[in-house]
Amino acid sequence: MPKRFSYWTIATIIVVITAWFSEGYHHPDEHFQILEFANLKLGRTSPYNMPWEWAREMRPGLQPMLTVGYLRAVEAVGLTNPFQQVFLLRLLSGLLSLALLWRWYRVLYPELGDYFGKMVAFLWCMPYLGVRYSSEGWSALCFGAGLLLVYGPVNARRLLLSGFLMGLSFQFRYQIAFAIAGLFVWMFWVKKTEWKNLLLWVAGTVPAFGIGLLADGALYGKWLFPAWNYLKINIFEGAAATFGVEPFWWYLPEFLMKMFHPVGIALLVLAYFGFQKTKMNPWIWAMVPFVLVHCLIGHKEMRFLFPAVMALLITAAAGWERLDREWGHKKAWRVAWRTAAGINIALLPVIMFRPALEAMPYFHYVYDHQQQHSDAVLFVEKRNPYHVVGTLPASFYQPKGLKMAMMPDFSEKMPENKKPDDLFLSEKINHPAFRDINQFETAYCYFPSAIRYVDVGGWQARSRIWKIYRLSR
Repeated sequence: MPKRFSYWTIATIIVVITAWFSEGYHHPDEHFQILEFANLKLGRTSPYNMPWEWAREMRPGLQPMLTVGYLRAVEAVGLTNPFQQVFLLRLLSGLLSLALLWRWYRVLYPELGDYFGKMVAFLWCMPYLGVRYSSEGWSALCFGAGLLLVYGPVNARRLLLSGFLMGLSFQFRYQIAFAIAGLFVWMFWVKKTEWKNLLLWVAGTVPAFGIGLLADGALYGKWLFPAWNYLKINIFEGAAATFGVEPFWWYLPEFLMKMFHPVGIALLVLAYFGFQKTKMNPWIWAMVPFVLVHCLIGHKEMRFLFPAVMALLITAAAGWERLDREWGHKKAWRVAWRTAAGINIALLPVIMFRPALEAMPYFHYVYDHQQQHSDAVLFVEKRNPYHVVGTLPASFYQPKGLKMAMMPDFSEKMPENKKPDDLFLSEKINHPAFRDINQFETAYCYFPSAIRYVDVGGWQARSRIWKIYRLSR
């Protein structure tokens, strides 16, 4: 049994910090398909502000309705700040992910030792993925917990609970069905589970489907089966393909780019050497069909494969243990390992302290300012900044009663009758209209002020670094 806990304590601190700073979302679905759906059910926005999937009734209702219940509960005790509300959801997601990884670490310790624990605790992308309050994240949580229950010896209670968690996993994200099917094959073919136990496991999914049915009805206001709508509209009618079609092999180069090539290559090399040891692991059997189906589907996004990260880490940890045991005395191995580890550690603080959405810290500042100065006007240039995806507004974060005025161009004309508490939001870090320091000063910028003096190659003109100004005091 493992006796060292220090790096797990560090990992917990990393998750808490990341949850605080990682405001916003990785993909718009993380926001619009959950928070905005909940916002609509609470009567705080309009159906016209919903993404197209709302009218087609094709998204699961469980997570939005859980969010409705959560928001009502925290608001009942006085927590009304939306940024603090979502921080707690990110924190809960991150701590649950870390707790699940810790349990898997204990189970896999006899096979992988500390290699798996160190990898999941310090790999630079893990805290960012862990704190996401997304359908991919919560589906993977339930799937991983359900798989844990059938990894070793089973009894009726464990089988029923595992099946229930698998059903919830499906209710969070329908695509996990391919992984559940792969796990079923592993239980039958590799673990030699008796049919009566397999049927008991399947029976455990029934209450989860009942909960999902109730949640779907509560969200859409009628009885329906969104999973069928999702399959019919996205696959049979080809709606998913309208967002882009990629070749079968697209995920491999995209993975290397997103992981930062040296770290991504190192993970794949380790996984190659570790596959022999882990090829019968249930994570592998579950995620091979899951990944293959996503490779066959034309529309591809890296977030679709987030649930498969666990399988990659287990296999890479096995490869790390093998290479360390066989090649640990070789200088080339030590240099390669330290180089990859150094790059990974350098990337970790970057992901810990940056927002998931660049606009979110500015929305946070505007919200806090408006709570203190209710008469303040937010002047914006040319477009509504809360329209983060086309014309879809992030209504959840917009302060109630916010006065916003849109100007054609700050350089051509400034608003009249400006007040000291008014704010001017610019999507340019060095907008020429605000260079007069006797008239304007910086109210907020997420980046340090020194960055304005570094403009090598004119990168600032190509970047979208916002700044909020106010009248000089």
